[in-house]
Amino acid sequence: MNVGRFVELAMIFAKLYPFSFGGGYVMIPIMMDELVNNNWATVSELTDIVALAGMAPGSVAINAAIGLGYKVG
Repeated sequence: MNVGRFVELAMIFAKLYPFSFGGGYVMIPIMMDELVNNNWATVSELTDIVALAGMAPGSVAINAAIGLGYKVG
């Protein structure tokens, strides 16, 4: 387990937090840019994760963070 990667992922979500006011869907384009630029996920993978996060009960942002953490880990 690479703890440094999880710290970097946490920092990305900390940067996204101010933009998520009003709903988690606002931060999706910024999140996609950050994760694709870091080569952690492809656009196709992120689209799948966001689709699953939207179908699951709870906040889209938290569900996407869980899915992305699992994928990056």
